Amino acid sequence: MAAVQTDAPHPAQAWSGTGELPWPAGRIASLLPSATEIVCALGLADRLVAVTHECDYPPDALARIPRLTSSLISTQLRRLEEIDAAVRSNVASGHGLYALDDAEMARLEPDLLLTQELCHVLAAVLSGRPDDRAVRLAKE
Repeated sequence: MAAVQTDAPHPAQAWSGTGELPWPAGRIASLLPSATEIVCALGLADRLVAVTHECDYPPDALARIPRLTSSLISTQLRRLEEIDAAVRSNVASGHGLYALDDAEMARLEPDLLLTQELCHVLAAVLSGRPDDRAVRLAKE
């Protein structure tokens, strides 16, 4: 699959600083299940303030942690063709597959947001491109 070429600068170019926190992260929000598992494996589950609706391990550590995401694809879809059509439609309209609860994110005030930018389809967004959203959150 060929990469999409664009003349637009990558949003990370607008960031300043080193990307390092001047102190250990005390309030972590994870938008990536594998990152959530790593946080817990490092013994930092008590610092998690939010995770995704897909995060399920370790179950005991995540039982009372708020979920920041929800699926934009109906769970009632069963046929591959229906799922594929829904995914293609959401991606074409710029919505991705997941919604992010902005109000809950603001209320929780994480000082570290764990996410990914490798795959825009799987990134959690409400509107706009996932990396635009990350830049906006980083600047707030």
